[in-house]
Amino acid sequence: MSDTSQIALIRKLYAAMGDVNVFKSLLADDLEYDIAEGFPNGGVYRGLEKT
Repeated sequence: MSDTSQIALIRKLYAAMGDVNVFKSLLADDLEYDIAEGFPNGGVYRGLEKT
């Protein structure tokens, strides 16, 4: 992914703020979200439904 396409994706994500369905449509199905242990809800979350 080029810098230009990454910037475009980030802009789309910010523009979708508040619209969960649009936000989720822009993310990969195999998304992995890692919150450091010790923080609230810490752990690794895999997939769109878990994040």
